[in-house]
Formats: sequence, C-alpha cells, structure tokens
Amino acid sequence: MAVLPFADMSPAKDQEYFSDGLAEQLINDLARVSGLKVVGRSSSFQFKGKNDDLRDVGRKLGVANVLEGSVRREGNHVRITTELIKADDGFQLWSQTYDREMKDIFAVQDEIALAATQALQVKLLAGNGQPVAPNLRSTNPEAYQAYLQAKYFSGRGQSKEDFGKALAYTDKAIELDKKYAPAWALRAAVQNMMAEIGLTDTTEGFRKARDDAERAIALDPTQDSAYVALATTQIFYDWDWDAAGASLTKAAALEPGTRRCRSGRARSHRILFEQAQGNGRP
Repeated sequence: MAVLPFADMSPAKDQEYFSDGLAEQLINDLARVSGLKVVGRSSSFQFKGKNDDLRDVGRKLGVANVLEGSVRREGNHVRITTELIKADDGFQLWSQTYDREMKDIFAVQDEIALAATQALQVKLLAGNGQPVAPNLRSTNPEAYQAYLQAKYFSGRGQSKEDFGKALAYTDKAIELDKKYAPAWALRAAVQNMMAEIGLTDTTEGFRKARDDAERAIALDPTQDSAYVALATTQIFYDWDWDAAGASLTKAAALEPGTRRCRSGRARSHRILFEQAQGNGRP
C-alpha cells in the first residue's frame, strides 16, 4: 500500500509541516506490520499537491491500496479525515474522521494505523498480518510539533535560512523534552548537512553532530536515524569507513531498506570511488 501526503485543509493553510509529518509517521507505523508492504516516503510524496486519479497512482507505485486524508486544525483542535481506497477500481474500503485535541495526537496516529491495518486484514490479508502495536510516545505534543517543523524545514532545500529554522526547531523540541531521541538525531543530521555545505564551521559543526547523534543513541538505541547521522560524521569528517559501515549496518538492521540507510551507503560508496580516482582526501 501507499500512504499519500495528507492535505492541509486548515483555514490559515499553515499546517503543511503537520500534515506531512502525520503521513510520514503512518508510513513508518504501517511498515512494521507483518505481511504488509508499504511504499517509502520519497515515492509516495511525489504526488504531493497533485490531483492524480488514484488508479493511476496505484499503477505508478505498483500498489493495490492507497491511504489518503486531510488535516484541519484550528487552535488546539484538529480534525483528521482518512480513507483507504482500492487502487484498481477506486472503491473505498474504510474511512474515518477523528476529532481530537492536539494533546491526543499520538494516540490518534496509532488509532489510524491500527484501523487501517484491521481494514486490510479483514478485506485483503485474510487475517494473516500482525496488527500494529499501539505506540504511545512519551514526548509531549509541543515537542513533537517542533520536531515536525524542524523536519519540514530541513527537507525543503539547502538554504541557510531553512537550515537555521530547522536547527531552531530542533533546539525547541529538545528544550521541551530533553529525552526525545528523534529530535537529537534530527539536530545531528541538520548540523552534519550545514557543516558539509559550508554553512557553519566544519570542525565545530561535525563535533556537535557527533555529540547529538551519540546522545540520541544513548537515549534510544533503536533510532536508525541516529546511526545514519553518526555514520555521516564518520564519513565526511573522520574518513573512517569501518566505523561508518558499522553504524550503517546497525541502522539497516533496525529499519531495513529505508531511504536514510540507502542514501548513507550511496554517499559512502561515492566518496570511496572518488578517493580511488584520486579526487578524494587521502
């Protein structure tokens, strides 16, 4: 199946970071269901902002089912509408509307993932798939929103302004919840990128990235993104291929086939090739 980016239907049209983050979290949750293959974010998000026929989307992505939805937020109240559709004929398998307060956002994410899984089990998987386990996260909603905003700005491009905003939002998330490992891992990734492209002092940037990645791993050893961030520092600053390979192997074991792991390995191989050609650092 594929989870398409959720549409932002909020009056101010200022919740794109939240609707994107919700769809990405559902991708991650559903990907953990045994017997269910879920298209990755980079593939499903190519349809963001488009109005393609879902049958065409299904053919292009090679999926049988599509989960789509919308988010409408006003103040602390959020309405999330979701529907699961068969891609071959466009018929609806399941739909639901959730009216919640933002403080309940973690629970509603788990509700949506569980309900979609159950609908697939009944209609398509013949009860063979294992349901997604409830994953009530320990961080507070304000920290989570800051984290989503940081992800939104870090993914927009490579401008100093966007990375600066991403860094500021990761700082805010960590200030609100110092034990929130994903925020530490994301801040490490942002600092790595800023050091790589010269937006900050190289030595200081990579040092901070390493500290944050190691902190994320200490808080939650199951964070694949933290190992990828650590591997990036080991590749671009330490030039320690063995250490980077070990970090990427750990990441791949936690989340096999994720875009982060594939990207990390590709960059490592590219640098090794350049070095062999005499273009890299000896």
